[in-house]
Amino acid sequence: MLTFKVCKRWNKVPVAPYVPPNTGGARSLPQVVEWMEDCDAHHLLCGPAQLPLLPSRVLEINGQNLRLHISSGEERGTYVCLSHCWGTSQVCTTTRKNIDSHIRAIDWDSLSGVFKDAITYTQTMGGKYIWIDSLCIIQDDQADWELESAKMADIYQNAVLTIAATHARTGTDGMFRNFKNSTFLVPLDDEPDVTETIHVRDRIDHITRRPWRNPEHFPLLSRAWVYQERYLSQRVLHFGPQEIFWECNETLRCQCSYLNCANDASSMFDLNFGVDSKSAHARCLFRGNPRVALADRPADIIESLVAEYIPEPKLLQIRWREMITEFTGLGITKPSDRLPALSGLAKQMKRHRATRYLAGLWEDTVFHDMLWLPVPIGGGRRQQVWQAPSWSWASMIGAVKYVGSETMVLEKDGAPKTIYMRDSGGSMQSAGGVAATIEGTSCRLLEANCSPAGLDLTGAVCSGYLKVAGFLLDVTKEISPLFPLNSDTLHGQHLIVNGVEASMSSDSAFWKHDNGELRLDCEIYALRIGCIFFVGLYEEWSLLLRQAEPGDNCFERCGIVSVMSKSPAREESKWFGSLSSETVITLL
Repeated sequence: MLTFKVCKRWNKVPVAPYVPPNTGGARSLPQVVEWMEDCDAHHLLCGPAQLPLLPSRVLEINGQNLRLHISSGEERGTYVCLSHCWGTSQVCTTTRKNIDSHIRAIDWDSLSGVFKDAITYTQTMGGKYIWIDSLCIIQDDQADWELESAKMADIYQNAVLTIAATHARTGTDGMFRNFKNSTFLVPLDDEPDVTETIHVRDRIDHITRRPWRNPEHFPLLSRAWVYQERYLSQRVLHFGPQEIFWECNETLRCQCSYLNCANDASSMFDLNFGVDSKSAHARCLFRGNPRVALADRPADIIESLVAEYIPEPKLLQIRWREMITEFTGLGITKPSDRLPALSGLAKQMKRHRATRYLAGLWEDTVFHDMLWLPVPIGGGRRQQVWQAPSWSWASMIGAVKYVGSETMVLEKDGAPKTIYMRDSGGSMQSAGGVAATIEGTSCRLLEANCSPAGLDLTGAVCSGYLKVAGFLLDVTKEISPLFPLNSDTLHGQHLIVNGVEASMSSDSAFWKHDNGELRLDCEIYALRIGCIFFVGLYEEWSLLLRQAEPGDNCFERCGIVSVMSKSPAREESKWFGSLSSETVITLL
C-alpha cells in the first residue's frame, strides 16, 4: 500500500488497495483465504454447521486427472460448486453414452476454459471435489435431470463455496481475466534521489443493486438459472472483469474495497444501497423464521437468538414477491424452465413458511400473489405451450412486477425498515416494489391443487386450479372497444362501471398486440381481490377473467384492473357494493 510522503502534487490523488492484474493469479488467493477465514470465524448465517453429504455425483480432482465420482449416499465431504453460463457453444456434458468412461476419467482437453480454470482454482485452494451441472447430471436422461435438479437447493446450500464465472458469456471465454496496471517512479519531496512506486489502474466496474442491468460486465447474473444458484449458496466467489469479489450470507467484499461499505449503506441515494442483496435475503429468512434459519446451529445459540428476535413471517411473503419481480426479468433459454429454475428457492422458502406452494404462488397469500402485472404494462404474452395456470406469473413470457408501492429493506442488524417508492409506468426500474398488505379482501379460497409434471414437487406443473368464492361482476359491455394504446393511457384500455373509471392491463391475447384493439369475442368479468393503501386513498384491485368454455363456471385470468376508493370495505365499493352474494368459480 502506498503511503503519500511523495511530492505535494500527488496529495489529492485517491489511494486504494492494490488489485493484482490477474483475477486468477497467486496474488489473489491470500485475499480469498482471508475472506473465507473471516466468514468461518464470525458469520453465524454462513457455511454448513457440519460436514455435508456429498451430492450424488461430484468431480474428483487430482491434478489434471479428473473423474466422475459416484457418492455412496452416506458419504460426507466438502465440495465446491461452479456457477457458469452455458452460452451458445457446446460444453462438455455427461450423457448415458459416456457416463461409464467419465467415471474412469474425463479428458482434460475436452473441458472448456471456464471448467479448467474452476477445477484448477479449486485444487489450489485445497479442494478435492467440485460439482458442475453439465458433468454431474446426465443431460440426455430426463428422469435423472428431474431427480438431480430437484436437489439444487441442498447442493448449493451445502457447498463450502460457489465459484462464479461472473464475467464469462460462454465456457470458452475462460474464468480469469488479465488487465494492465501502470507503474510510475515518483521522487520524494525531501529526498530527490529516493523514489516511491505508484501503481495506477483503470476504474473498476462494480456490481450494482440490480446486476442484470449490466450484462456487458456481469453476463452470468442476467441468467434465470443463476439467480437461485447465487441466493442458495452460502458463499459466492465472483470472478469479474477486473477483480474478484465475495458475497456471503452476511457481507459483500471486493479486492479494491469499494463494495466493503455496502452493508453500511443506509440511504437509497447511496450508490451502494441495496448492493448486498444476497446478505439481505439471508437476513430476511432469519427474521421471518429464526428457528428454521438456524436449525443446524448449536441449541444454546438457537434459543438465545430466538428469544431475542420475534418471527416476522410477513417479511417472507414480501421477499417472495420481490424475488419474482427480479427473477422474471432474467434470461432463460427454455420457456419450460421457468418454474424449475426457481424450484430450489421455493424449497428454501417452503422450509420457512408452513403453507403449500402453488405454481410460483403460496396458498396463504394466493390472492395477493396473483396481483402481478406484465412488464411493460399491457405487453405481456402467454407462453405458446401451456406451462402454468393462467393465474400464475409462470404462464407469461417475460417480466412481471407486483402492484403497490412498498419496498422492503433490511438493515445490517436485521431490523426491518420500509421505504415507500412509486414507480413511473412499469419499467424494470420498479422491479422489487411489492405491497405488504391487502385490506378488505373479499375472496375466499375453497380448494387448490397443482400437479407436478415430474419428480420435482416445486418444479414444472402439468395442471392446476383454484376454487374460490368471491364477488364477480360482468363488465363485458363496460369496456371501451378500439381504444388505442398510447402514452396518455398508462394501462392501454379503460373500463367504466357505475360512472367510475379504471385503468387496466391485459396479460395476453385479450388485446390485439399489433394495433392495440380490444377483442370482445367473449364475456369478461371482474373478480374483486382487495385494496392497497396509497396516499390517503385505496387502490381496489380486481382480476379480469374470461370463461374457459362458454357456459361453464371455469375461468382464466386475462388481465388486472384497479380503481381508486376511499374505503377498503367491499360494501362501500362503487363497483361491487351493490352485489349481495358471492359466486363460486374455478380459476384455471
